[in-house]
Amino acid sequence: MDTEKRRRGRPPGEGKNDNQRLRRVADLRVRNQTLTPTAAIKIVYREGSDSRCTELSFVRRLQRKWAASGPEHMEAARRQHEYETRQATQAIHHNVPEFVVSIHEAIVAFQGSPFLRDLNEAIRVFRETINSPDFQQRMREANKALEAFQGSPVARLLDTQPANIWPSGGFGN
Repeated sequence: MDTEKRRRGRPPGEGKNDNQRLRRVADLRVRNQTLTPTAAIKIVYREGSDSRCTELSFVRRLQRKWAASGPEHMEAARRQHEYETRQATQAIHHNVPEFVVSIHEAIVAFQGSPFLRDLNEAIRVFRETINSPDFQQRMREANKALEAFQGSPVARLLDTQPANIWPSGGFGN
């Protein structure tokens, strides 16, 4: 005679088969690294879930199953995504003329070139310089000096003189 007491509820392992939904959750997370498992589960629910259960019960059920088997589904989704990416890349390279491939390779090489790195560094230093408080203060002082000069008698005198300050015969005559 069976001496174990019967447990309440459904027997373990008698739940719904959600493997396809869990695979979809993993696929969404691989394609969008910012998604949390719960956000991906909610997307799956909205894509067409069990109409016989509420969103809350659906999310809780899949969260429980995700906690148990999520890493395996993620690994399978990563492998599938890598495979699809490789296949797409090979198809593109197979159907693209060779000169386009060489242009693309040249662009990729240029993007990683020391020249471009040095240029980016120079731009960064330039931006830091012009945005520094010391540079900003010097520019304000230079603007004040220019405004003061523009109202001076020397500036008015220069405005009345011809633009060419050299004698008509040129320098040294």
